[in-house]
Amino acid sequence: MQVSFLGPFEVDGADGSVTLGGPKERTLLALLALRANEVVSTSQLIEGMWGDQPPVSAVKTVHGNVARVRRTLAAAGIEDVLVTKEPGYLLRVDRERIDAVRFERQARAGRLALERGDPETADRELTAGLGLWRGQALADCRDASEAIAAEAVRLDELRTSAIEDQMEAQLALGHHAAIVGELEALLVREPLRERLWHSLMLALYRSRRQAEALRAYQRARAALVEDLGVEPGPELRELEGAILRSDPDLALVAAPGRGFDALAQPTPDSSSARLVGWASGGPAFVGRVPELALATSLWERACEGERQVLMIGGEPGIGKTRLAAETCVIARDAGARVLYGRCDEGLGVPYQPFVETLRAYIDGCSDAELARSLGRYPGELVRLVPELATRMEHLDPTLQSDPATEQYRLFEAVVEWLGAAAEQCPCAIVLDDLHWAAPPTVILLRHVIRSGRFDRSLIMGTYRQSELVDDHPLAEMLADIHVSAPAPRMERLELSGLDATAVEAFVQTASGHSLGETGRRFAQTVHRETGGNPFFVGEIVHNVLESGATGPDLADRESSEPQWPTDLYIPPAARDVVLRRVSRLTEDAQHVLTTAAVTGAEFEFAVLEQIVDVDREALLEALEEAAGARVVDEVGSDRFAFTHAIARSALYDRLSASRRLRLHGRVADALEQVHASDRDEHLSELAFHCAEANAPQAARYAIEAATGALDRLAFEDAVSICVRGLTAVE
Repeated sequence: MQVSFLGPFEVDGADGSVTLGGPKERTLLALLALRANEVVSTSQLIEGMWGDQPPVSAVKTVHGNVARVRRTLAAAGIEDVLVTKEPGYLLRVDRERIDAVRFERQARAGRLALERGDPETADRELTAGLGLWRGQALADCRDASEAIAAEAVRLDELRTSAIEDQMEAQLALGHHAAIVGELEALLVREPLRERLWHSLMLALYRSRRQAEALRAYQRARAALVEDLGVEPGPELRELEGAILRSDPDLALVAAPGRGFDALAQPTPDSSSARLVGWASGGPAFVGRVPELALATSLWERACEGERQVLMIGGEPGIGKTRLAAETCVIARDAGARVLYGRCDEGLGVPYQPFVETLRAYIDGCSDAELARSLGRYPGELVRLVPELATRMEHLDPTLQSDPATEQYRLFEAVVEWLGAAAEQCPCAIVLDDLHWAAPPTVILLRHVIRSGRFDRSLIMGTYRQSELVDDHPLAEMLADIHVSAPAPRMERLELSGLDATAVEAFVQTASGHSLGETGRRFAQTVHRETGGNPFFVGEIVHNVLESGATGPDLADRESSEPQWPTDLYIPPAARDVVLRRVSRLTEDAQHVLTTAAVTGAEFEFAVLEQIVDVDREALLEALEEAAGARVVDEVGSDRFAFTHAIARSALYDRLSASRRLRLHGRVADALEQVHASDRDEHLSELAFHCAEANAPQAARYAIEAATGALDRLAFEDAVSICVRGLTAVE
């Protein structure tokens, strides 16, 4: 029997393709084939076929589908392959007759050949492996089951990685001109793959098309900023600089290990290539002195033999991964092995960060080292990284009587592997974006943290605190470990924004020259508008520097100091981060926040209550939800404030002009009603909102507010209030 996953799901017998039955029969056979030679329980089949809403007759239906599949296979001359074995069924298949297994073996052989400097063998193996594909993996049944969809996504990702390897092999063979068209076509489908952009830029440059190579970089940057809100990585930026310099090294065929990954990783066997490379070539790392000191002290304790765990939380862009990366640089320089894995949004792939760290570890080991370092249960690790079986013979997971026992053995295998790896040298392990972790990943993490059978390791996990609702598996795990006895050694850090001094240091380091008075005022404004969020700070500063708005050549002639802008432009990437966070909230919360953005950077519950079209209880729930997402903070009794001016600006700017005008009018009416007894204390707010609403009373409030400003000797405020009032009147 031949099983094909690399395209529509197919089964072939001696007489050719087997005509499978209805969708449920096809799904059932695909689920069994994905775990060929393993027992798949009836409950797992039910979950795979119907998710969490199975029919009452699910068990009976599974039995019926199994019987029909057996008859179908028998009619095609395929007998005794689908056997009943408690607590479910087992499909016997020769692994060499599964196209995905052959592809993964050849893709790995190609990658290894590329790493040892043999591009001819790499190209041959990769071409053969990619030739097995007939279309999108499991194209006809990936929508029928989450388990099938997850495997399809994994196979598609492996295919793209193999294509990237093939392009690198072609470049090393000097076929740069021939692959330009293929790379352009690939990037239409995969515009966010930086490695493909890297290959295209290099292929164009070696084809004497330098200007097009530089335009390719700008296209890559536009795609990344528009879709993800991030700048290209250090490897692409370094290649752009080398192209601008016409660096002679670019004309050479890549030496062993000198590819995309080599630009980002400091050592050939480092599994933290991109993480450490980002820390080495990313934006300035400033502030965070106590936080880095804590992480470093934990690392030192780990080196002394005591396993440590550091969980780093905070809002998006606050610097969680960067802090972990800086710690890993220190660990790497001290001779440690650094392992990195992350969770992807929306995928929900079980054990994803552990799979990535294990795969990176395996890729960085020789066969001899690998044989010594997988612990007592290496066969179980094949469940996580199937290609491990191609490196070591006779590795198969042990079939157990029930899934819970199988899962426990898998967890123990991971612990054993980490312990064996740490025996060779201390390990720094980063598990990134755990707020997107699937529940099985969190359960495995809990098991690893609680296990006392490995040491000389620092485990760092990062997560967005704003996304950990009460029933989130990670929130429950953190709370459980915190109160458990005996408690494992675990520290938690909740990162906040950089202080004003750190933001000033960031701006100075990024610009490469002293700030002067205008630069310091600019840094203070950036700190005030961003709350010190490093991502927002970086976006604003990068935009200013890229636009040429400041620099030594623009120094004031009298002061000889570089001049900086007084008004901030908020780049789209920064706004998009806020709007993506808001989009995850309920409709009521989004409506309340948008209305509050008109009210001001700070707003009162009583005023907001008069404006929004929800009842008091719904308003409270919406504000609590927004506070949980770190969009607003409670700053006093029934007073709230946006966490960043960027958050308010992003929400305000997406309102139409007519909508803003009406809302400002409603805010003015609410202020008059709520503060009828202390109106004079709110004249500036009333003047502002009336002017923005073009209200009839705008001139009167402008005069009263300006008079109050004059009484306080605030002449500049008086002028601006009058100008706004005159504009409204005109």
